[in-house]
Amino acid sequence: MPDLSDDSDGYQRQSVVRFARKLISRYHLFAILTERVEEAVPEHLTLAGREHQISRLEGFFLTALDDDWRVRHAAIKGISNLSAASQIGGDDGRLEELQETLESLFFETTGTKREHVEQVLNDLQLKRGGPNLAEA
Repeated sequence: MPDLSDDSDGYQRQSVVRFARKLISRYHLFAILTERVEEAVPEHLTLAGREHQISRLEGFFLTALDDDWRVRHAAIKGISNLSAASQIGGDDGRLEELQETLESLFFETTGTKREHVEQVLNDLQLKRGGPNLAEA
């Protein structure tokens, strides 16, 4: 996927992010994170390295919060799916690390990219039950 997501065409990158988001649905993520692998999770996702794969998927979505607004919107939905599954699965450590990463990214960016990072950060904070960035 790196070759496709590194393409200079924003529509191509958006399609890759959407594909990754649809490939592993929120339901599949929840089943993986709660180790309820018998519930509609393809066998290749139940291997011992699934934690590494979830981390790679998270990194992919964070990287996709790039300078193209179309790609960011697709990435926001992917991060939302991942954070919802983590929240339901009780993976507070993953949510905390994701929040820290997004907060760092928020303070490093400007303009509409910053607004989009704020959007995904506020969504994450809402899932965690805390105040959103605008209230802090």
